[in-house]
Order: sequence, then C-alpha cells, then structure tokens
Amino acid sequence: QAHRLTKLISERIQRLQAEGRLGAFPRVLAFQSVVDATVSPSALIDNLFRRLPANHHELVLFDINRHAEAEALLASDQAAFAQDLLHDPDLPFSVTLLSNADRQSAAVAAFHYPAEPGPQALSMAWPPGIYSLSHVALPFAPTDPIYGSRKPGGYAAQEPVVRLGRVELRGESGLLAFPPELLMRLRFNPFFGYVERRVVEFVTAAEK
Repeated sequence: QAHRLTKLISERIQRLQAEGRLGAFPRVLAFQSVVDATVSPSALIDNLFRRLPANHHELVLFDINRHAEAEALLASDQAAFAQDLLHDPDLPFSVTLLSNADRQSAAVAAFHYPAEPGPQALSMAWPPGIYSLSHVALPFAPTDPIYGSRKPGGYAAQEPVVRLGRVELRGESGLLAFPPELLMRLRFNPFFGYVERRVVEFVTAAEK
C-alpha cells in the first residue's frame, strides 16, 4: 500500500511539473537517515526535492555515528553522499546534516547548506551502542512504551512484554524463533526532541 501510494504521489508530481504548476507546491520539511533499507535518500532527493522549485524547502539528514565502536565494521559509508549535498551549489533546497561534531566525540552538531560560518552545536549526543538511525526510528520518541529505549511500565510482573525498542539478546545462534537481525534495527529516535522542535517551528511559521 505504501509503495502504491508513493508511486501515485510521484506520478502526480511529474504531472504538475510537466504542467508548470509546481510553483504552488507548499513548503516541504523532511527528515531522513542517510542509511535506510526502506526509503532511499537519493530517491527522495531525485524524485521529490530536485523537482520542486526553490521555495525554502529543507531536507534534514541524520548521519551515521562517526564515534561508534562499530564504524570499522560497517558495510558502507554514506559520508561522501552527505558531504556532496552540503557542497552542491545547484541545490534548489537547503540541507541540514546532523553528524558528530568531530570523530573524537559522540556530541552531535548541525552542518548546513547553504553554508553557515560553522556547524551549529546541539545539546545532543549519540547514545552508547547505536551506530545509525533507521527508517522506522524517525517518528518514535525514546519514551515510547514499546518502541522506546526504556522498559514500559504498567504491566504485571508475570506478563511478558517485549520491549521492541531496545531488546539486547546474547546467546547461542539458532535458538530464537525469529532471525535476530529483526531486533537489531533501531526503533526509536534518540534525537526525537530535535525533530519535534523543528516540526513545531515549521508549522508555526507556515501559519503566519
């Protein structure tokens, strides 16, 4: 269903573009992880953002954790993709990249295009053990009772509650009834407060 809906939206945007009517398209603010097994960041850019006429649209990208102990084990690195966007002089939209302030720190800073004097320091940091966001993580706060990072309360002690946001399993392979990699995908956004604030600011500005 999501694929059919996305395809339909893409077709309608193409039609509006061909008819020269995209000038009335409302401002867009989107959030995306640079690594995403469901939604390709390049597809979002090529099929939506590059088609829109310049109108203060903004794409916010979440980089991988450059300070994670797992960085040497990653199969791919999207650093070039994100950095190319930040230095592309022909983008009709702005880009904000949330990444490590430097490789020696888990602290997160915001890097902008068009370029600003320097990165914007943010009072946020990557939690230990997390090397990237994911598609399903973006809209969920760490306080979510099921997808969050803390054990949900309000349940009887004997009632089995699977905390999908932070299940940490160690043991022999082949014992679980499901592939363990299903639980490795991050399901909450440690930077949800930033997303929430930006959305509120965006909507408030649009109402003026």
